[in-house]
Amino acid sequence: MSCPLLRRAHPPRCRAVAGEPAPVGPEVIASYCRGQYGECPGYRYVRAAGRLLNPADFRAWVVEGIAPGRAEPSPEHRSQGPDAA
Repeated sequence: MSCPLLRRAHPPRCRAVAGEPAPVGPEVIASYCRGQYGECPGYRYVRAAGRLLNPADFRAWVVEGIAPGRAEPSPEHRSQGPDAA
């Protein structure tokens, strides 16, 4: 099952972002939008806070895998990236 916040457009976009839906790349779709959306930081934030994400937070938390209060992505996120061996 796909994430309810995923807007099926070309390119696909996430509705968790304030302003305009943000485009999401294939790696984000594979990691979060298809089946595991309950683990997505953007989805979890929208559910908990009841409001949309700032575009910069979406980029840091979802796309780059940087946890709130951190400056570097987590090792788990790096190992899931498209360049992971």
